[in-house]
Amino acid sequence: MRGNSIKHAVADQIRRGGIALALLTGAGVFLGAASARAAEGPVVIKTRVYVDVYQTWHAWVPAAKKFQDNATAWMPKLRFTVRGPIPSGSQISVDFTKPDGSLWWSLDCTTNEITADQWSKITTPQPSSTADEKKYSTGAGLFGFKIRLKNELSGINNVLFSGKYKVSKVSNFNGTPLTKNQFDYSVDHDWELPIGYLFDNTDRVSSHFAAAMWFKGEQVSPDFGAYLFYKGKEIGSTKNMGTFGTTDEEINTIHHDAGDPAWKLWEMEWFLVAPKPIDPDSPNEKVFYLSKNPGDYEIKVLRKGKLARSAKFSVGDDGKIVDPGIDAANNVNEYRMILPVKVLGTLDGPWNNLAWKTDALYGNPLKGFTVP
Repeated sequence: MRGNSIKHAVADQIRRGGIALALLTGAGVFLGAASARAAEGPVVIKTRVYVDVYQTWHAWVPAAKKFQDNATAWMPKLRFTVRGPIPSGSQISVDFTKPDGSLWWSLDCTTNEITADQWSKITTPQPSSTADEKKYSTGAGLFGFKIRLKNELSGINNVLFSGKYKVSKVSNFNGTPLTKNQFDYSVDHDWELPIGYLFDNTDRVSSHFAAAMWFKGEQVSPDFGAYLFYKGKEIGSTKNMGTFGTTDEEINTIHHDAGDPAWKLWEMEWFLVAPKPIDPDSPNEKVFYLSKNPGDYEIKVLRKGKLARSAKFSVGDDGKIVDPGIDAANNVNEYRMILPVKVLGTLDGPWNNLAWKTDALYGNPLKGFTVP
């Protein structure tokens, strides 16, 4: 596993923009989860691909001689993480396609050479010349993309990952003629809601258990509390010696107005619960160690005081979290273990509770995954 310090350093780099390179050497390994595996070439981390949109405040109307003001148009924005090695002379690019399958954009991304123990977070650029903006869309529907690795030195032109995403419109019409053609555009991520993650935040001096889950709708950190149970008894709470804080993963409309579709991945940590002692000879008596307590566990999340999520997992007699094999079956290759999550209550608003069956990972549903 990557340590806490590594994770936060990478997050800071990402927030400052551009590419972030994360060294994974020396990080702890999560109980029961597969560590990042070496590969012949770069691998796109499937669970760290996010499609969003760039948006303009004018649109090109076919056959017109100028842009139409008081209208909006969009093009796709793709964020994804690649695990190395990326050899010298490589170019990672993304082909975006229209609903009819024809090529729409082919964009080269900033590509750095990295080794097998490094991750690179990449974002597609936003072309903004007049000629490019004429290619922006005012439509909605099902669009596609392919992430490619090209290398003229070795003659490689391989597809690393491909998928499809659904775009919808959110009207900004406020009753005046000037706003009738103004929309925000949204990429549907309902399929994310039942997919959670388990991991440990470990560095040289501390370790604690963590999980992450997606939520839809308007949300702020104080609305949530996550509670960890062992054999039906509460052993940890984010309200008491823990945190419930957002990660960098968030999908919103441009305006992010109340009522607009929005999805956010929240991370929860329990400071007095750890997968195992860092020093087996000197365990902390105040910490509950999963490795010393085999059996059944459950995470319950309250949202505005209402039960909103539950997820179960087990620790085996060997002290390791029982791996359901979802990560291995889907070649996920990252430090978090996929955790099926039960979505409860109505605070997420309307959502498609069957989307995970067909739309998960942008049309690449997880093998062996079922919702509780």
